[in-house]
Amino acid sequence: MALVVMLLCLLAINLGLRYKNFLALQDAKSIEAKVALQYAKDNKTIFKLKTKDGFNLYTIEHTPNSALKDLQNKDVRVLGKAQKCTFLDSFKSCFFINMGMALLPSSTTLLDLIVAQHENALLSNLYSALFLGTSLDPNLRHVSNSLGLAHIIAISGFHLGILSLLLYIILMPLYRIFQRHYFPYRNAYFDIGVLILACMGGYLVLLDFQPSFFRAFLMAALAFFLLYSGLKLISFVSLSLCVLFALSLDLSLAFNIGFLLSVAGVFYIFLFIKYVKTKSMLLTVVLFNLLLFLQMMPIVHYFFPYFSPFQLVSIPVGLAFVVFFPLSLLLHIFGFGGSIDFLLLPFLDMKFHLSEVYTPLFLLGIYIVFSLASIFSKKAYYLLCAFGICFYAFNLWVYIKSLV
Repeated sequence: MALVVMLLCLLAINLGLRYKNFLALQDAKSIEAKVALQYAKDNKTIFKLKTKDGFNLYTIEHTPNSALKDLQNKDVRVLGKAQKCTFLDSFKSCFFINMGMALLPSSTTLLDLIVAQHENALLSNLYSALFLGTSLDPNLRHVSNSLGLAHIIAISGFHLGILSLLLYIILMPLYRIFQRHYFPYRNAYFDIGVLILACMGGYLVLLDFQPSFFRAFLMAALAFFLLYSGLKLISFVSLSLCVLFALSLDLSLAFNIGFLLSVAGVFYIFLFIKYVKTKSMLLTVVLFNLLLFLQMMPIVHYFFPYFSPFQLVSIPVGLAFVVFFPLSLLLHIFGFGGSIDFLLLPFLDMKFHLSEVYTPLFLLGIYIVFSLASIFSKKAYYLLCAFGICFYAFNLWVYIKSLV
């Protein structure tokens, strides 16, 4: 009960602060923001802006995108005023009437250092998305949708896990040297865990609290606390607490697709751990990736309708990514990020046929009911797996039909 009261108080405080900032936005004659996305539409240029107060805004420049400088990931000042927008709308996005836009001066950033290591603009964009969570170029987004790589490219708990493992491998031998000489009584695993969490917290700040990574960081911190408290690590209660705490800090996460998909992914991972037991490590890895892919499909297709049978490629790519991600990160740190560009260049211009199937709201509701029932029933989990297989088969049928 005390925890619920604490979360409600935290939510009330953050809502109060956000409402104060919302009122200031409504009265503002100019704003400063970062350009999260810039794209062409109907001979105009659309800008998606992110303010320092966490508001997502859209604005229009009545000039073709080809005639404008690329401002994506740049800081700008926009003169104008906010179009009528309710406080509830502000958790999703609002429109800002653009009467003039100016680029703000900035020093060399990590993004600039990444871009400088690549001759190909698409590869610069890919690595920027991998390391800093920036938006993908439309051409890369097509490849990502076609091969089912969105969850690999978008920064999430997958990346946090890989980075944590990399830091553990680097820090533990160094720690052991000092431990033997100066503090043999210390718990190495606890200290290294704290150091890794501190590093991941710094990375989270660098990413400007990117929603799916934020969820992953909270889960990691909670798991660390539970581990050294002697409590159960993998539980749906801990996931629920993590989600509620995140929402109490920032209610706009409830409208963030990346955050919602991230939570769903962890939920189905927990179900897999609870019900799927095999004696073969190889079989476990294959089933884990395959079932997670199938179970996420109905959720993903509520937001993104694209389907290609080549999306199954994401399973082996995900396994290879465990090596590729830390390797490419280390190469970029030492200034050799472009040394493996030749491996990716052949895939950048690939074109795929995509079919489109949206998950109807009523079907999504049924699927969520089965998902929640699976917490308590193994039969419900098997039905969930069957549901995922049938949903994939239907998408495959639609895809084949669209080719004719």
